Amino acid sequence: MRYIGISIRYVKNASGKLLIVFRNATGKVAERLESGLYRVRVLVNNTERFEDVSENIAEELFNGRTAPIGGDTKARLAHTAEDTAEKVTKELLEKAESLVKKARSEASKFANDSKVINKVAEFLSNKKALEAIGGEEGLEAIIRANVWAGCSTCGKATTSFLKNMDEYLDDVLDFVSKYREVDGFDDVIRELKKLNKDNTPNYAVEGAAFMLSKMRKTSEITPQSVKRFDARFESKEIDCSNCRFDIELFQKNVGDLKYLEYKSYIDASKISLNQFQSYLQSVNTLGELRYVFDISKISASKIKGGIKKFFTNNEDEIFKTVWKNKNLRDHLFNTSNYPKNISQNKLKERSEERFSRNAE
Repeated sequence: MRYIGISIRYVKNASGKLLIVFRNATGKVAERLESGLYRVRVLVNNTERFEDVSENIAEELFNGRTAPIGGDTKARLAHTAEDTAEKVTKELLEKAESLVKKARSEASKFANDSKVINKVAEFLSNKKALEAIGGEEGLEAIIRANVWAGCSTCGKATTSFLKNMDEYLDDVLDFVSKYREVDGFDDVIRELKKLNKDNTPNYAVEGAAFMLSKMRKTSEITPQSVKRFDARFESKEIDCSNCRFDIELFQKNVGDLKYLEYKSYIDASKISLNQFQSYLQSVNTLGELRYVFDISKISASKIKGGIKKFFTNNEDEIFKTVWKNKNLRDHLFNTSNYPKNISQNKLKERSEERFSRNAE
């Protein structure tokens, strides 16, 4: 088939609609209409003409198969469209290969990996997504910065918790397509491009990559639910000028999930005290806060053990912060729920238990 090298993914946007408009010397040979149909130049009963077809029919045609159109059970894409589509795809793949070599080196094994090249080509065909990350230079920077990524033909990533480059770029493209209009988007993209001056990996990339991967699997996170990314806390009481949260969600009701903090750590006890105190000042209940750990790096039991150690080492500071937040204090220490003679240590234990339940 002439279309064996063409995938619909090259011509779809994030919502699954065809994007590329093919042209030849005489004009358009395919385009998507406002009605949702596709106007395609086809060969019907040996006559070349335009037909408006459904997305399913268009997909069949662009994959080199025949389809029933206008009384012809084996109508196919016209030769003029075939030639144009083949040329566009070939040029796109060549451009993708050149970009990968520029990002990593002429000898990079990524340039010979079809999955990586296909994913880069898909990114290049999505003009809005490409523009949002800084164009081709931005895509090069993102590929260059993920130093440890592997690929299907050149071996797995040098660390077990990282995805292969094509899978990583799929996460990036999904994030860009969905969230480019959200406040703080540019800050996340900057994290994805970070590389140390000596070209060694910057751990910010690893953390951001983990967040993008987990976001796709979290039902509460949608383009409509995210208020902002990677911003400073509004509270000034804690000396935490560099403390930032990963994601803030819009809330419909008090108690709904508000903040998500992603930790690509091997030791949960090492979370920042100042950042945690800033969160405690900003929530009404612990249900509004969720810490998410990378379980490919650290087991659930070690997460809980690390959190327990963190609370033990910082119990006075944590307790004082909670006590200053009246809403959180009343939620955690509603005296009607506890014995009248409960000790302060018991109250601290209850606080630790509740936070542990909200970490994953």
